Amino acid sequence: NLPNNAVFGNTYDTGYIESSVPLAMICSLMLGLADCCLNTQVYSLLAAMHPDSGAQTCALYKFTKAVVKATSYYSSNHLGLHTHLHILVPSSVAGVIAYYVIGRKVTNCRVTDSELQELNKCNT
Repeated sequence: NLPNNAVFGNTYDTGYIESSVPLAMICSLMLGLADCCLNTQVYSLLAAMHPDSGAQTCALYKFTKAVVKATSYYSSNHLGLHTHLHILVPSSVAGVIAYYVIGRKVTNCRVTDSELQELNKCNT
């Protein structure tokens, strides 16, 4: 929907497809919904993995996320849109795979109060 050099300022170049406001709005809506669902799932997974240190775990997650966002914002002035996509797509796929693997480990090791010792075995 957007040309490669759109991040550097106004341009009359065309993207792979014709730019349109409805398409941009639909993509923005889908990205917002996906981000909302992802954050909900990540926080619930972190709470399940670290029930005793929830505040520290969430703080570390938010800090890591802020560092990645700051790096992305800084690099947006120097890299084109297609380069950003070439970085973000493999990173997103790796993140989904990692989330799936860790989520499976946590759900396979669902903890009750009497099985707290078993959790340490599953996490190692």
